[in-house]
Amino acid sequence: MKILAMDTSNSTLSVAVLDDDKLLAQATTNVSRNHSTTLMPVIESVIKQAKLTIHEIDRIAVAKGPGSYTGLRIAATTAKVLASTLKIELVGISSLKLLAANITDTNRIIIYV
Repeated sequence: MKILAMDTSNSTLSVAVLDDDKLLAQATTNVSRNHSTTLMPVIESVIKQAKLTIHEIDRIAVAKGPGSYTGLRIAATTAKVLASTLKIELVGISSLKLLAANITDTNRIIIYV
């Protein structure tokens, strides 16, 4: 399954394309307050780096925060439009749960849902 993942919840903007567990391409920028103008060009670039077309994407994953309200809206809106247009699945990923999943000492993590 080919996944387009994006995160604009903070000052960094990250986009990646994965094929199941294999990372095909990624890009991260640290230009804050320009996510609205840079997200789509970065998505296009990363998909090209992965040697795919947008129509080969099976699922879109978007960070759902916590983070910048405006940043979250930019990625969420872009992801919803792409998923709807392409008729593919859209999933939201908790940024905190993703970070916590990388911790090996589970005795020190408390996650409230």
